[in-house]
Amino acid sequence: KIITCRLLRPSKQPTGDYFAYMGRIVEPKGVHLAIGAVREYNRQHQDELVKLKIAGKHYAGHSKDLYWQEQILPELGGEIEYAGFIRGDEEKRRFLANARALIMPSTFAEPFGLVMAEALACGTPIVGLNSGAVAEVVRDGETGLVVKDASELVGALGRISEIDRGQCRADFEGRFTLERMVREHAELYKSLV
Repeated sequence: KIITCRLLRPSKQPTGDYFAYMGRIVEPKGVHLAIGAVREYNRQHQDELVKLKIAGKHYAGHSKDLYWQEQILPELGGEIEYAGFIRGDEEKRRFLANARALIMPSTFAEPFGLVMAEALACGTPIVGLNSGAVAEVVRDGETGLVVKDASELVGALGRISEIDRGQCRADFEGRFTLERMVREHAELYKSLV
């Protein structure tokens, strides 16, 4: 999938009243870690409770996958909200652009994580575990915060306001656009001729 600058863009005045998770709702994606981190964040910051909005496809009823039923569904309510499956770029833009941060708590070697590039396109910083490509996509301290383990997620959520949302968008434009890819392919072809 190609992300173009006009489809996903920042919100002029993001609400910033929730953290977001977007992706498949399976155990290796660590949604339960995001839930735990937001609950602990709220316990430590009772003057400003922040929701976690979870968007994505769950696999309830599929073979032996009980993750949704056993670990996620019982946690829903109050500060933890299931936003459903996001359809279409405008709905995705609203969801990501208004989030305080995208949480990427993957516990496996995330191969790329397109949702991270989409969040950056929306000017939304990322808090993620240092797994797979997370540290390659997120510029630690500039476009988000990369932590070594789940115990550091809460602290990173508390520091996310240090990240400039404009820098997130600028990083997306410099690294992940169709225009950049085409330009670099053209330069490569010229160098080979």
